[in-house]
Amino acid sequence: MAEMFSLPGGALSFAECRAIATAVRASQHGREAIRSARGTGTGRLFRDRGPLPLMLYVAGRDGYLARTGEQDVALVRPPLGARGYRLGGGPWLAVLRFADAQWNHLASGGPPAVLLLLALAAGLTGSLLATLLLVLLALAWSLTSMLSFLLPQLGGLTRRLPFWRSPPGPDLSGPRGDNWVMVLGHTRDQDAEDAQRLLRAAQQRAEMLVAASIQRAARRQGGRVTKGAVGVYLDVLRAGLTNDALREAVGAQANRVDTDGTDDSMHVLGPRDHGPGKPHRVVDAGGFFFLYLAACVVAIAVLATQIAEFERAACGQSCADRPATYGSAVEWSIQMFLGYPMTDVSAATLRVQVYGYLLRVMFLVGIAVAVAAILQAVRAVRFRREVRETQEAVARTRKRALLLVTSDVEHRAVLAAVHARNHHRGQLIPAEQEVLVGLGHVGNIEVVLGRTGQSDVGVHGAGLVTASLIGNVTADYVIAVGICYGLRPDPDVYADADLGVTSYSGWQRIGDVCVSQQIALIDHLVRYREADGTLRTLRRGDTVSASAGSRLLSAANALGPTWTRADVRPGLLLSSSTLRNDPEQIRELRNEFPDAIGGEMEAAGVYAAAARRQIGWLVVKAISDWGFGRGRDEKQLQEDRRLAAGNAAEFVVHLLDSGALDALHFESSG
Repeated sequence: MAEMFSLPGGALSFAECRAIATAVRASQHGREAIRSARGTGTGRLFRDRGPLPLMLYVAGRDGYLARTGEQDVALVRPPLGARGYRLGGGPWLAVLRFADAQWNHLASGGPPAVLLLLALAAGLTGSLLATLLLVLLALAWSLTSMLSFLLPQLGGLTRRLPFWRSPPGPDLSGPRGDNWVMVLGHTRDQDAEDAQRLLRAAQQRAEMLVAASIQRAARRQGGRVTKGAVGVYLDVLRAGLTNDALREAVGAQANRVDTDGTDDSMHVLGPRDHGPGKPHRVVDAGGFFFLYLAACVVAIAVLATQIAEFERAACGQSCADRPATYGSAVEWSIQMFLGYPMTDVSAATLRVQVYGYLLRVMFLVGIAVAVAAILQAVRAVRFRREVRETQEAVARTRKRALLLVTSDVEHRAVLAAVHARNHHRGQLIPAEQEVLVGLGHVGNIEVVLGRTGQSDVGVHGAGLVTASLIGNVTADYVIAVGICYGLRPDPDVYADADLGVTSYSGWQRIGDVCVSQQIALIDHLVRYREADGTLRTLRRGDTVSASAGSRLLSAANALGPTWTRADVRPGLLLSSSTLRNDPEQIRELRNEFPDAIGGEMEAAGVYAAAARRQIGWLVVKAISDWGFGRGRDEKQLQEDRRLAAGNAAEFVVHLLDSGALDALHFESSG
């Protein structure tokens, strides 16, 4: 995590940028990395970004360059729609920024504009051949640019042409979505430590830029951020890494790999405090048509001056039906451009007539540009609809977990465990009759914390409160988190808790986590005397299994054996509203329920409320005592409770963060 205080610069001289660009080009995967970093612009004929030395120079000046060695550099870019953090630099750097960001448009529209200006200059000097040649070159350049975009849009024609090939590897140019992106990474030596150091530096650079942006926003509001840290989710393009050492390092550190079906093209690094948004390309909505239209207007305005001059010189005093004035020349140019006679004015000189034919060619090219713009606009609309539908689908499938606690120690343990994972400090959420605490997202699960009374009965009991909270938060999962008493103390460690019951195996220790594979409701009972006067007790409460359809239990069973903080034991939990502190009662329960692993007071209410709503539920509680002996050492008892509550909360957060409960991980795709 990057502290929100400083933003060290990464600026390079232009000579250093050229040297690094040369080293990148000569590296193992250098040419592929350069193609990936520069991206493919409209029509594949021009690159989306400027030459690599220009990219590095501008990125260094703006703080987007992380550098760990003389030629070890990483280039990061912010998420789509985020305002860049710029370190100033004056008008010259602003020009370079524009050239780098708009290289595709400059390469496609800049040369024709320059050629037309040169044609104007040649026309003013009277050089007809040079003027015609320059205008033809400008039109040819524009036509080639437009066709390079139009052909791929027309039914896959180019896929059948042997000379038209896409760049090798997946086309991920401009993949800036919801996350930061590392578009280029290069180390001079193929060393694993250098590669790991560069990846850390790239992520720290992105964190520093986000922290600086937060600090700047705070200053604009009259405040100042004095504490805190930020974390970012960084997408690393495999194609943008110049050697195998970097590719292996990012593969080892990645939280997730996004593929296109053929290659592991993008690795994702970063904290898992929110669901990652898949990067996507920025789709032009066809605005280049208006640029072409503006260029045509400029061309007509410029040519009209020459047309009027040439016709005036040719017609002398009788110029009534000739475009000899600037206004009539503009009208005649528009008429020739559109191919529709609007006036009786006609040109007599060969030079002006050639200009008219060139204007007609510009109109025909404009039709191709308009078709391309329409196709691109349709594509952009479809793209935005797909993004919106994807976002809505993610919102619909994102799950919400309601965590329930009963005591201060359990409450604090859950807050600490979630904060350690996503750095969310909690936000109060008023409900109709209760107050909840929103804890942000753990993995792809939204977490809400609620509190019930001890036991499952009464106005504030777990049953009524859980039912009310489920209605308020529309939970998908309900998990009771906290502490319980154990029924299988290890006699070698807890000799004072050994009651001589040895009909079971699997010894327990303080802090072990108990997961409710089943719960037995033991409060509902009937007592009666037999004919001989013997008092008998018949328990009539349910013994129920945790809801299997929610995958809560199966996920806990799958994760438990690999969790190292404490032992995780699924089994039968006893639930009773009676607070027990008597060894004889515990002895009776051990003998009556030899398979039970522990007991607590709220599971019955949680089960009743969740089952009626058909919501997945689970009880996860850790052992803090053995059901008796409270008060002998209050300090030790409090320490044991903190340990147990912490273990239970940590395991629940581990369960939520594992991805096993995410809807997209297990729902059928078809």
